[in-house]
Amino acid sequence: MHHGKRGVWLSCGIVALGLTTGCVMEPYRDGRACPGEPLKMFGWAKHPGDTLTITALSPPTGVWATVATTQSSATGYTYGGVTAYYWVHNSVILQPWQFQPHPPYPQLREVRLKVWEGDFPLVTFDKNGIRCVTDKVNNQGEDWIQAGIECQSSESPQLTLRCVD
Repeated sequence: MHHGKRGVWLSCGIVALGLTTGCVMEPYRDGRACPGEPLKMFGWAKHPGDTLTITALSPPTGVWATVATTQSSATGYTYGGVTAYYWVHNSVILQPWQFQPHPPYPQLREVRLKVWEGDFPLVTFDKNGIRCVTDKVNNQGEDWIQAGIECQSSESPQLTLRCVD
């Protein structure tokens, strides 16, 4: 059974709703982000009109600092009996001090992010995480929650992005 692009997007929300509150669909773990360049982030939240807080780990202090906020939509999409609310931020701007070197490659720097809905961090995925979820549900008969547990990133809810100088 194929649910189309909207179904794949909603699968993320349904999966994550069982795990925490919502999810980050993009970017995925090991995606690209560089200081000063706009970064688009989006996903699904559990509640309408909730504030989503995007945080970055400060390497010098080890503290998670807010870098941007956005709101989940007021209109939900129901799929598989669960309603999820789309969120997007089109221009998260990260600062050079939020990046740290990635040894042993001096030209590679990385930043660690988390997105929060209230007090709960959102689930993150690897590049093929959403495909993994839809495959397990559509082709193997698993429920969304089990598929999400099996398919989430090994570093979820943290999201590591990289920049090559």
